[in-house]
Amino acid sequence: MIKAPDANRGIAAFGRNLIVGPAMFLGFVLVLLPGAVLLGLALLVQHVAGVAWSAWEFPLRGLLAAAPLVATGGVLVVIAGRLWAHLDLSAELLEIGR
Repeated sequence: MIKAPDANRGIAAFGRNLIVGPAMFLGFVLVLLPGAVLLGLALLVQHVAGVAWSAWEFPLRGLLAAAPLVATGGVLVVIAGRLWAHLDLSAELLEIGR
C-alpha cells in the first residue's frame, strides 16, 4: 500500500506555518489589546489618585484584563449559535416532512 504525502510534514507545513504563524500572532495581539488598554487605564487612574499598590488587587486586575476576552467570547458564541441555527439541515428536513 502506497502512502500519500502527509500535508502536516515537510516543506508544505513549513510554508503554511510561515504564513499562518504571524497571522495568529497578530490575531492574539488584537484580541488582548482591549484588556491591556483597560488595565492600563485602571492603573493610570490608581497612580493619579495616589493609591498605593497592594497584593489583593492582583486578582481583581486579572479579572479586569479578562473581561473584554469574556465579552468577546460571549458575543462570538451567540453569533455562532445563530449561524448554526440557520445552517442546521435537520430543521429543513423536518419541515419538508410535515
